[in-house]
Amino acid sequence: MARKINGVSFDGSADINIPRSDRHIAVMIGQQGAYGWIKVCTIKVIGTYANHPLKFTVSQRNVPHYDVVFMFGSTNNTDPPISAAYYISDQKGTVSSVCYVKSATSTWDIYIRKIESYDHIFISDYQKADGYEGNQYTVTWKDEQVSVLPTGYVQLSNAISVATASANGLMSAADKTKLDKISSVEGWSMNSEIVALIGSALGTF
Repeated sequence: MARKINGVSFDGSADINIPRSDRHIAVMIGQQGAYGWIKVCTIKVIGTYANHPLKFTVSQRNVPHYDVVFMFGSTNNTDPPISAAYYISDQKGTVSSVCYVKSATSTWDIYIRKIESYDHIFISDYQKADGYEGNQYTVTWKDEQVSVLPTGYVQLSNAISVATASANGLMSAADKTKLDKISSVEGWSMNSEIVALIGSALGTF
């Protein structure tokens, strides 16, 4: 019997995907020497109840890696609403922008702003469910640069920022002020572990 890797026979009959290697999933260059937005992928729902999340990790110039999370609502059709869309980062460099826009029925495009005119956007990791759950939508990597975003775009927010934690009722206004002062002095946004630790000490989480 043929040996398998990740469920694929090791006989050359199909490509074998080895996740979390040091090889990137995709890279987007756009127009070299020009600022703008790059459409990095198109997500298309092709099945019902496509409410299993996907996450991909992004790296750009002058900014640490960050994760983008996208999830649809639980509906018995192929055109569900967005139930979650955000990025996760403790960015200490120039903060980029991530947006999505619904470009057609069942179809959403994700755009990322170039930080520098020669910026390269790498997708260094990509995770979604296997089997039935993951087959309810497709993700197609793109590399299309535009100078202006399409009408109707939605900008993602950082899910672990102090401001978001405050807006979601995870801390009081007074504690947000304290954390903002610390963040301002250090010159960077709190990551989830630090926010959780300080918040616990303050008795607000």
